[in-house]
Amino acid sequence: MRLFYLDSARAVLMLLGVVLHVSTVYSVGSNWWVVSADASLIYNYLNSAIHTFRMPAFFLISGFFSAMVISKKGHREFIRSRFARLIVPVSVCAWLINYPQSVFLNRYGNRSVYFFTDTGWVYHLWFLNYLVIYVTLLYGSKLWLLNTPVRLRLPSLIYNNLANLMASVLVVMFGIHLLASFFQLRYHEYFGRLEIYGLSLYGLMFLIGVGTYYNKKLLSTVVDSSALGLIPCGILFSLEMLYFHTMTSKLGTALVMATSIVLGIWMSAIVLALFKRYLNFSNKYMSFISGASYSIYLLHHPLVLFFGAVFNRLYWNIHLEALISIVAIFAITSLIHGYLISKYRVLSFLLNGK
Repeated sequence: MRLFYLDSARAVLMLLGVVLHVSTVYSVGSNWWVVSADASLIYNYLNSAIHTFRMPAFFLISGFFSAMVISKKGHREFIRSRFARLIVPVSVCAWLINYPQSVFLNRYGNRSVYFFTDTGWVYHLWFLNYLVIYVTLLYGSKLWLLNTPVRLRLPSLIYNNLANLMASVLVVMFGIHLLASFFQLRYHEYFGRLEIYGLSLYGLMFLIGVGTYYNKKLLSTVVDSSALGLIPCGILFSLEMLYFHTMTSKLGTALVMATSIVLGIWMSAIVLALFKRYLNFSNKYMSFISGASYSIYLLHHPLVLFFGAVFNRLYWNIHLEALISIVAIFAITSLIHGYLISKYRVLSFLLNGK
């Protein structure tokens, strides 16, 4: 049975990147590439809310579909198709989109960016670097993981109960980040924004996604039991906001990182449960959104920067500016996908890897 809600969730989570980046332009205290002269805390809250679940849920779904491709098409087709979907678009966009962006920002942006030595070559496509690592590790792990029948090798006590799963995650992530704090690795970025927090959080979500494909009990634990996470999720969030973030020791830093990861997983589960309940179907509109979401995300970033720079000179109402930016960006990128990328195989391969 096809899980339409996962298709829908993947597309919507990708498209939320447009809202996220537009809201960053208008956030108070923002140090993004382009910032508005006026700002509102509304966009800070919107930004934080989207950040909580968007990428964790996206990597979980990516893990699920990666495992599905291996299971249905084999390891060779998996690594070929995944690398085409990841490496080709990021390589093309680095020069077609991100290099012109760097030139634009060095003249009109909030701060300078260096294409080769900074993150200018990757920008909004940083997550593809993570996916390349996880896909490579998943392919290399086939002898251990993918040849085992049905279920991921985890004690049933862990994956039969959401609270047990989260407790296990908290302990493991706390240990990882405590070690990272001792070795001062937490804030170091490598090769286009790779860092310990992201690698551990998104890697864990990707692994859980793989597990949910091979073990339907784990999928049920993550999605169908998500409402049970509302109370402990609220407790963890309150503790982090009121107490954990004030801790400056290595122990405190590790605790903040671990609880943030657990919050991300719980919020992702809640979001996926909502998609399962309300968007577990397919129609022509959802099919278009699902097919166009990758193109829209790849192309939206320079448009956000352009509209942000233009509106900075007009001094309109910032909520009107944000709304116009979001609607215009969705419209322009959807038209480009519908009339160009989806129609011409060369463009489809270069920008979508297929």
